[in-house]
Order: sequence, then structure tokens, then C-alpha cells
Amino acid sequence: MELKFSGQLETPEIKLPKEEQKGEAAVHKKEEPKAKTETDTAKYDEKPADGLPIFIESAKLFYGRNLKTDIKPIESALEKVLTLNGVTYEWRVKEFPQMNFDNKRHVGVLAQEVEAVLPEAVETGEDGYKSVKYSEITPLLIEAMKEQQQIINNQQKQIDELKKMVEELLKK
Repeated sequence: MELKFSGQLETPEIKLPKEEQKGEAAVHKKEEPKAKTETDTAKYDEKPADGLPIFIESAKLFYGRNLKTDIKPIESALEKVLTLNGVTYEWRVKEFPQMNFDNKRHVGVLAQEVEAVLPEAVETGEDGYKSVKYSEITPLLIEAMKEQQQIINNQQKQIDELKKMVEELLKK
């Protein structure tokens, strides 16, 4: 099994359930805290019950403005979200046995669609396969909701104005 820690970590300690532990190798502790994006990998001999590798995105992320530079708003967020498709899918288990996929139905998005509108949310591994960092999509969704709410507010204002006009016309 492989544990992959990506993101900004500050001395994380990850403990696996007892059935997944193998001696002291089951605890991975990062020795020195860092405030930059990095990827650390620890390998374990045993697989979890479902047979899938475990990928843990960071134990602690840094969100403060004081650690960031070149901060810009996400533009056309609603337009970008509208290009994405939420899908259900099953893994191609027989074609990719080395991936240890399960036979369950899943929900998600397609990395290629996300990459087209938000490349920061997609990683391409050394093997060429793409993966989505779902937590990176959240800010896009927040901004899209704000844009959509502005549209709703404008429409409500128009409805109220039209109602008022109709009431005035009915009084005559």
C-alpha cells in the first residue's frame, strides 16, 4: 500500500487502523515542518480491506493571506463550473489490475474537464495518469455560487419591479 501526502504539511502523524499496520512502519511522521507545497510518499506492505491505495491530502494546510502572494479572484467561475459534469462511474478493473481498483460505483468529475478550466486542481503523475485535487475545486464553487446569487438577486429585483407595475396597471 502507498500513502501519499501532498500539500503543505506541518509535522503530520498518520496512523493506520490496526488491521492495516505492519510494525512501526505504519506511522509516518514528517521530521521538519515546511510552509511550501511538497509531496512525501511512504510505502507499506499490507493493503487496506478494499484493496485501494490510500491517498491523504495534507494533515494541515496553510490558508492565511500572510503566506500568499499574487492573490487574484477567480474570474468567470460560474461559466467554468457549467462546463464540468458530475458523473458516476466504475473503474476499469480488468484493464488496470495494477491500480487495485474496487468494483464499486463512484461519483466524481473527469480530470480532463477540470484541467481545461482549473488546471491548478489537477495533477499529472509520473505514470501520465491525472488526478483531481477536489479541495482545490471548492474555491471555484464558492465564487460560482456568489455569481449565481447575484443573478438571482437581479432577477428578484426585476420580478418585484414587474409586480409593482402590474399592481399599478390593475388599479386603473
